[in-house]
Amino acid sequence: MESVPVAKGLAKPLMRKSRICPEIHGTSGLDGTNFPELTKKVVSEKAPLYIHDVVTKLPKDEKLTIVATACLTNIALFITLFPEDKERIENIYLLGGCGVVGKITPSAEFNILVDPEAARIVYESGIPIYMVPIDVSHTVLATPEIALVLKLLIQIMEICLLNCFVSLQTLTKMFLVSIIPHSTILLLLHGLLTPHFLKVNL
Repeated sequence: MESVPVAKGLAKPLMRKSRICPEIHGTSGLDGTNFPELTKKVVSEKAPLYIHDVVTKLPKDEKLTIVATACLTNIALFITLFPEDKERIENIYLLGGCGVVGKITPSAEFNILVDPEAARIVYESGIPIYMVPIDVSHTVLATPEIALVLKLLIQIMEICLLNCFVSLQTLTKMFLVSIIPHSTILLLLHGLLTPHFLKVNL
């Protein structure tokens, strides 16, 4: 992870005050997670500008896939500032929204509720969106068996890469693994476990 750049995002939603959910995330927003002492420095550009910088440096035949695990403020501002970049975005996978029952209200999930204006910009952008709703974390449990499967999948990916059976780009399209707070593991096999996420068509 030391080689992964970190860019600072916006301090608050586009049009609203910041809010946290202390009853679930704790007073810091990340309670219950013990991070090591921070040594990495952030890049000079703010997140929306950094995404644009990454897109402009991509080879012409490649596109960027965005995986958003929080509110969509930075993604929305990127889309607003650089609408010409939308055609260089392959997909947006986002952790947010709900299919049946919300988390903060009966019909709202935190990541969307905290900045609904940003969510609207992203959903109406025309970029293909795969939504991982809060319902998934209620149905996909981090059992020891799933943890073992996850470990085996990682080992398979490493073997494939070492033996040049498939490219890294192909593997990332095949496997999307996201680890979110409270040790909830969402294992999404792209194209194989489609009932666990929703493709949004607007």
